[in-house]
Amino acid sequence: MIPRELPDLIADLCLLSNPSMGSPAELSKGEWQTVLEVDGEYWSAMLNFEGRHVSGEHFDAEVWLLYLNTALPSFEEGVSFTVWEGETRAVGTVKRITQHQNTAADDMEAGVADVISPANSLPSTFGPATYIELRRHQA
Repeated sequence: MIPRELPDLIADLCLLSNPSMGSPAELSKGEWQTVLEVDGEYWSAMLNFEGRHVSGEHFDAEVWLLYLNTALPSFEEGVSFTVWEGETRAVGTVKRITQHQNTAADDMEAGVADVISPANSLPSTFGPATYIELRRHQA
């Protein structure tokens, strides 16, 4: 997990229908590693949400950005984005930016930036950035 206790932003997400995911598309609660697209730029992120959601349903998700200081200016309140994994899987809108202190993520971001670009997947310590990978919280 990205080493920040609080998410970077809260977003309203709407899962799109996709025949390759089944009809209707469906996601269950948990932590999802993915890529968010804003204005042609792709940012690695992790989404966390509760409940089970089907295509067309709007729901709130907590969002952690891998490149916090670099990516956050692209994600102002009201900005629309897509959840992208080879194609658009969902659409979202930033509801609010959370207020939190800078943490060790700033140091990590500088080191990781030399290894991968925001358009690439998460580094191996975070696992691959795939829409279908789910890491469930252990109760």
